[in-house]
Amino acid sequence: MSTERTGIKHSLPLALMGAFAMLWVVARACVQSITIDEADTYLAYVLRPGLSHWDAGANNHVLNSLLMRLVTMIFGASAIGMRVPALLGSACISARSIFWCCLFRGAPCCGGRSSPAWFSVPS
Repeated sequence: MSTERTGIKHSLPLALMGAFAMLWVVARACVQSITIDEADTYLAYVLRPGLSHWDAGANNHVLNSLLMRLVTMIFGASAIGMRVPALLGSACISARSIFWCCLFRGAPCCGGRSSPAWFSVPS
């Protein structure tokens, strides 16, 4: 979809806020300890050999388990490595939220009323 058809104009303040939000999320992922849900997912669905990531379970999100397995196979097990799927999800949510804010408010949406809507999305 081209920016001319949707009327979205790129602006420096919006890009800076998006970059700051992603840096904030990555910094939190590096600093915080692994939670029990992340550890359970890793031990039950990622670490086991075979196709355990396809098992049905309340804590098994298949895409997250697949991406965790891929990243830990390539880079090894680390706090940031296990959170790469969540970081990718946060980037997708932020980008999509910016798009919707610009679409509903009209172009350009550079720091107006719609900015806190996507900036405060928890990771």
